[in-house]
Amino acid sequence: MPRKLPPLNALRAFEASARLGGFTRAAEELHVTHGAVSRQIKLLEEYLDQPVFRRSGGGVQLNAAGREFFEMARDVLDRVEETTARLRRRSGEQTLSINVTAAFAALWLIPRLTGFQQAFPDITVNLMPSRRFEGFAHENADMAIRWGTASYPDAVMERLLSVDTFCACSPKLLLDGPSLAVPEDLRGHKLIHDDDGSAWRVLLAKMGVTDVDLSYGYFYADSLLALQAAVNGQGVIAAGSVLAAQELQAGRLVLPFDHVLRGRNAYYLYYPKALSDDARIVAFRDWITREAAAYGGEGFDPHDFLATNQT
Repeated sequence: MPRKLPPLNALRAFEASARLGGFTRAAEELHVTHGAVSRQIKLLEEYLDQPVFRRSGGGVQLNAAGREFFEMARDVLDRVEETTARLRRRSGEQTLSINVTAAFAALWLIPRLTGFQQAFPDITVNLMPSRRFEGFAHENADMAIRWGTASYPDAVMERLLSVDTFCACSPKLLLDGPSLAVPEDLRGHKLIHDDDGSAWRVLLAKMGVTDVDLSYGYFYADSLLALQAAVNGQGVIAAGSVLAAQELQAGRLVLPFDHVLRGRNAYYLYYPKALSDDARIVAFRDWITREAAAYGGEGFDPHDFLATNQT
């Protein structure tokens, strides 16, 4: 049995007229004439067998029936619009938006991303660098890669990369700066932070060092800046193995002490539970999981970059 629906063009004209407060503005939005909108409203009123507007002084206002019909029409058209946009995103451009910190994107993800793009040329990755992630209800992202163990409602959380923490500095600082032979010598050096001081507090406790002034140094909101400050010899950084790897391998940073805090934290991959079967999500999740496993199997060991091992 066919559905008994009002003419859809008339429904669009009515919703626009009610939302915008008149036939003229509705006609402008729909790119038709004022007369065309008026005829569609008349057609709808004939179908409903009652008026939906009060006409007076050249203007129109919704009556009781019109207000009731408008609430329904607005909700239906909003849902059609939202669903259409979502389906177009999935089957059309195939864009995958990923919330990530600028440092992780620059130092770990982007150097590997060519492999994903070659394997999945129809998926365009849109990296969205951000200092914070508030969850998918507040962020226009399909996935996220974040440091720490925060959980978010209705999101899948998968451990991606374990991160070691250790002291690191420029080789120049060992040559030109105050002595840095034992952890206690940190009392005479400026400390570089890329957080609120948490990394240094944990690391100093592991080394058994007290009476270090954590405020004597530099605080950076961006890990890239903090690493660059360390490379430039401005102080000693509590570095994470994933972000510091390139600088260590290039010899721009070294470890002054044989103290490494294994697996202090990790990077996690997040995606909405509702998109668990989305082809874009599955493709990227499987790819980055393999990349992370390969990275962990590369045998990267911070101890290899002790200053005493450098020639």
